[in-house]
Order: sequence, then C-alpha cells, then structure tokens
Amino acid sequence: MSYKGVPTQPADPAALARALLDKVTSASSGDDEPGRPQRYLVALAGIPGSGKSTFSAKLLAHLNASDPSSPPAVILPMDGFHRTQAELAADPDPELSFRRRGAPFTFAPDKLLDLVRRTRTEPRLTAPAFSHADKDPVEDAIAIEPHHRVVIVEGNYLLLDEETWRDVSSEMDERWFYSVPEEVALRRIIKRHVQAGLAPDEEAAEAKALENDVLNGRHCLAHMLGPDRVLEEVDHTVH
Repeated sequence: MSYKGVPTQPADPAALARALLDKVTSASSGDDEPGRPQRYLVALAGIPGSGKSTFSAKLLAHLNASDPSSPPAVILPMDGFHRTQAELAADPDPELSFRRRGAPFTFAPDKLLDLVRRTRTEPRLTAPAFSHADKDPVEDAIAIEPHHRVVIVEGNYLLLDEETWRDVSSEMDERWFYSVPEEVALRRIIKRHVQAGLAPDEEAAEAKALENDVLNGRHCLAHMLGPDRVLEEVDHTVH
C-alpha cells in the first residue's frame, strides 16, 4: 500500500525512536555552530481522531527511555496554537468560527511557524499547550530545554498545502503521516466527544463529528503535501 508514492510502514514507536536517535547521534558528530542548538524536527500529522497524539506519547517514551536523566525529546502540540475564544468572537462570523473550531482558519499558524524557527536558534524556550478545561491555549506550558534534541511537532495540519502551513512543513527535517481509516477515526471522535461532555450521547456525537471533524480530516487529505513516511496503525483499538 502507498500514499502519493510513499510506501507505508508499521507505526512501531520503538523502531522509529531508535532510527531518530541514530540520526541525532550521527548529526552531533559533525561540526556544531557555536550557540546554535542542534535539533531534529519531525512533523507528525494525521486526520482528527487518528490516534497520532497517543502514538506520539508512546514514541516520546521510547525516545526518552534512552536517557532518563537528560531526556532527548519533547512534544510540541499544534493544539497550543488554537486561536483564543476572544479572537474567534471578534471574527466577522463568530458563530461559524466557534462551530468550526478545529478547522485550519481557527488556528494561528504564523505563531507556530515563529516558534518552530526559534527552536533552531534558541537553546531554551517555552511553547503553549491547550487547556480542554478552559478551551483556550495556556502560554509557556511546555519547556523546550537544551537537552531536547528531537522535537516531535504533532497536529492535523502540519502537511497542509496552504499558506503559512506549508512554511511550517518546510521547516521540518522529516514529515510523517499517521494513517488510519476514516471510520476508525470517527469512532474515536464519537467516544471522545461523549467522554468530554461535548455531546449527550453517541448519536449527537456522531452528528457533531460529521459537521466538523470529518470535514477537517477530508480537507487534510485533499490538500496534503507529500510525506516522507506514512505510518500505518496496526491496532485499531478505540482509545
């Protein structure tokens, strides 16, 4: 099986962690530019509900098990770059912006691009995370330290072939796409919506997902830059 000419491979976090650590070790043996951190940036993209966040956590655990006292990797979630509720409320059509929250236009890719570029030049910096309780980003929630040599940038639109998003993608050393069938992702979204109290039952959760999450996923696939790797999930457990 292939996607745009790129063959798929099993989404094996242990094997991928070993490969990344080998690359980082090899790169560190070269000439370092004084004052410039050597970081390897990996984009991990996938449709909403694909399970990429769960996979990225497993990948991070394998990467950091190599040196628990000075962990080499950190995750930078795209979700921290949601536009705030106040910003959405100021849009020309705020009802649309809130209903479609999670679509590309409800993010601030320029801020993500700026931070990604700063990881190349600043030994120590902070990044925002997203608070599901407050439904807004939380500034300075993630610390990127000098010992972090691998940065896993995780999110839906990291391979999106649209303005600013493609600039984010071009900053990456590798671009991965985490592949699952749409129906698997939909089942996960339904479960997540019910558990988070975003819908009273599975029927309402499915309707909500079809009006936004599924549309966003199809947009990802229809306007996607070619990945370097396609990771095919083997276990389609609904988590």
